[in-house]
Amino acid sequence: MRTTLDTAISAHLAREIDPAFACRASLILRHLSAAGDGAILDVGCGRGFYVNAVAALYPRAVVVGADYSAEYLAAAREQTRSAATGFARADARALPFPSSAFDAVVCSEVLEHI
Repeated sequence: MRTTLDTAISAHLAREIDPAFACRASLILRHLSAAGDGAILDVGCGRGFYVNAVAALYPRAVVVGADYSAEYLAAAREQTRSAATGFARADARALPFPSSAFDAVVCSEVLEHI
């Protein structure tokens, strides 16, 4: 039986053309439900896919996207509609946040860039 969250995730990923990415994204987004009301960090947020998805699926969450690229952060900011979303220019190898600042962390599609 599909839950409301599964249905919302499927709807959010409906236009994704890469089935492998859609599968990974679905898994990540479902596992964030434990922190859905808390603070969630997206390390290497790029243009903001997960920041926007988390903000849409978990509207009570505070979401922060961090990326080293100022260009990608600008694009992410431009796409983001949630007031509970923030961005930080940061190196994933030396994040400027206290260790207890977030309830969950997404770090997807990053390793190959480090």
